[in-house]
Amino acid sequence: LSRRSGSAHVQKTENRRVPGPRMGNNTSSEFITVDYPEGGRYEGAMEDGQWHGKGKMEYADATWNSGNNRMKAGVYEGDFERDKRHGKGAFTFANGDEYVGDWVDGLPEGEGVMRYQNGDTYKGDWKAGLFHGGKGTYEYVDGHRYEGEWSERE
Repeated sequence: LSRRSGSAHVQKTENRRVPGPRMGNNTSSEFITVDYPEGGRYEGAMEDGQWHGKGKMEYADATWNSGNNRMKAGVYEGDFERDKRHGKGAFTFANGDEYVGDWVDGLPEGEGVMRYQNGDTYKGDWKAGLFHGGKGTYEYVDGHRYEGEWSERE
């Protein structure tokens, strides 16, 4: 979903200002609602025309295309920086899977937890949208678990 594609309907919500990260002399962000023709919706802080600060994005189709992790429809709620998921946040996929943790440049990176709709859970390090490059624990719904170093997971 590209926020710049098509014609978006933009609505300022109560013309509120919310605290945002410092950028030059600007110390606040505007709270806004944007409906996208592709079916997505953004509600949250914007700064200089970009998603920036706290927000919620409902994706009709999202872009997390690292390895075999391809997000489809879902909802992200958390921090944005310059139009990308960045900081702390949670993404709930349409199928019920949920990732909660750190984000860098739009992808899970750092510490995070993925809860799969089938009951499996991974908790640990993430890099570029994959759980590898560090330590983590994968617990299977049947009670089995693996704890240790992950070299690659797609």
